[in-house]
Amino acid sequence: MNKKNTNTQYWSFKKSRKYVRQLGLKNTDAWREYTQSGNKPDEIPSIAENYYEAEWQGMGDWLGNGNIAGSTKSKNWLPWREAKLLYRKIKEENNLKNLKEWEQYVKNNKLPKNLPPFPNLVYSEDKIRNEKEKLEKYRSYKDAKKFIHSLKLKNRQSWRYYYNSGKLPSDIPTDPQNTYKEWVGIRDWLGTEN
Repeated sequence: MNKKNTNTQYWSFKKSRKYVRQLGLKNTDAWREYTQSGNKPDEIPSIAENYYEAEWQGMGDWLGNGNIAGSTKSKNWLPWREAKLLYRKIKEENNLKNLKEWEQYVKNNKLPKNLPPFPNLVYSEDKIRNEKEKLEKYRSYKDAKKFIHSLKLKNRQSWRYYYNSGKLPSDIPTDPQNTYKEWVGIRDWLGTEN
């Protein structure tokens, strides 16, 4: 169990999430309302994403409502330049000739988790162009991370405060989790991992 400065001992992430999921809350607003109702056990933090940074996978995961944020989904998908090679390989190995055959293949086979079943819904021309422009516009992940480490920021909150201050160089994105395929997590980004 982890301790907070107020000596409140919070439950583990898994135990807290299990409790919260049993509440059947539908969205972030319902969660906020619940945290202010006085019914929430003290052992569960109100701002869970800050306390459980390492395990946090979004409000949909926390509430168990099945909603996965677009940013969470997209950061798990391969970049287009890698995905198109994999699509081509699947197409050639299975001799798929049209959309109907592809749909049947998707229905009967497991695609890799990082490959969306229908690329046209994910990899639009604009998205492919934006992905390329992002990579050209920003520093490499390694260089950006090196700069962020030099700031000695402690947590997600201090990161948000910093990028909202207007001091962030223009060649470092405010949303590195959606920009870099190398993204591991906020602690890696800030350099706060032991």
